[in-house]
Amino acid sequence: MVSGTTSDALLNLVFSMPSTQIDVETGYVSIMGVEAPKLMVTTHKSRYDYPYSFTSITSEADYSIKQVNVLIEKLLRLAEIEKSNRMLATEIERNKRRVNALEHVLIPQLEETIKYITIKLDENERSNIVRMMKVKSLITQE
Repeated sequence: MVSGTTSDALLNLVFSMPSTQIDVETGYVSIMGVEAPKLMVTTHKSRYDYPYSFTSITSEADYSIKQVNVLIEKLLRLAEIEKSNRMLATEIERNKRRVNALEHVLIPQLEETIKYITIKLDENERSNIVRMMKVKSLITQE
């Protein structure tokens, strides 16, 4: 609405002087082992809510500036949450692949190995029993 009634040069001039200063400190927080971003937002308002003359611009600009001042902290919080969610989703996908590899590849291979070792041990045991029986029969024949 404002850009329809005001020239671009005047809009750039009016909005080039911020009425609010926002300091954002970044950090990380661990969420289930995933380092997610944490934003600490500090807002410093100037003593003037609107950094321009009311005669040079329409009232729609006032509404726009008021809305931006209300929404900017919420938008930063939303960005923090969205990035955290994306990082967690990526980690969940990575863990799903690991679980699938364990369930469908490694565990069946280990079960086959256990089965093979069990069969070999049983075979060796039977072989030893047969050998002992032969030795016993040879001893009894002598």
